[in-house]
Amino acid sequence: MAYEDGEELIELRLHALATFGPNNVARGNYDILNKGKSDHYAILRPGPFRLAWDSPTVYRAYWTTVIEIWQSWKNYTTSYTDLLKWHKEIVDGLLPYRFLGDSDVVLDGNPRSSAEIMEMWITDGAPQWLRVEVNIEWQEQNEVAFAE
Repeated sequence: MAYEDGEELIELRLHALATFGPNNVARGNYDILNKGKSDHYAILRPGPFRLAWDSPTVYRAYWTTVIEIWQSWKNYTTSYTDLLKWHKEIVDGLLPYRFLGDSDVVLDGNPRSSAEIMEMWITDGAPQWLRVEVNIEWQEQNEVAFAE
């Protein structure tokens, strides 16, 4: 098991939502913002992680996957309310899946926090965006065979 396996589970959960799918969800690919045809996107990337030892040879990894939710700029009211709608859809869509769809991989996973909304301005005249992040913390347990 690796971070990438958990991130893929989150991606699959997002694909199951009504307004997100393969055309507007990406793992670390920011090219879709200016090349895609949607007005909103979810981009996944790794966040901080930490390890805790459950026994002398077994550790628990606490991974964070950051979901950046992007809404193209229309005007203050519409862009803001649309972004909040996507944020709610993602959080509400992930909450029922404590194991992110695979209890063999994930011990516990839930939305843990969210960052403030930010305006993202692009200087070359390309589209402007609003962005908010949702942090999904999930856990896995592994055993280590020490080499020394």
